[in-house]
Amino acid sequence: DTIKELDSYDDRNFYFRAATTGDTIGEFVLKVHNGVESRRVPFIEAQNMAMRAVAASGLWCPHAIRALSGLEIERMTLRLANGEADEALL
Repeated sequence: DTIKELDSYDDRNFYFRAATTGDTIGEFVLKVHNGVESRRVPFIEAQNMAMRAVAASGLWCPHAIRALSGLEIERMTLRLANGEADEALL
């Protein structure tokens, strides 16, 4: 299986390829939102709603996958280069 960090301007994005069920291979991107967006949960929720609306119209569109908790948006604490902790949204 493969994990690779993707180039990004503000966020950190990780591509990974993994077996899902049986012999099925899935390709995914994990997005770690930057500090500014991580403080604007409604903005990220609106992005997820827009992706669902596009998909509902019959067009292919990437979409958020729920975490094991059942949430589309998860919070995590990251250690910054200066040693301080900051919250980020996934």
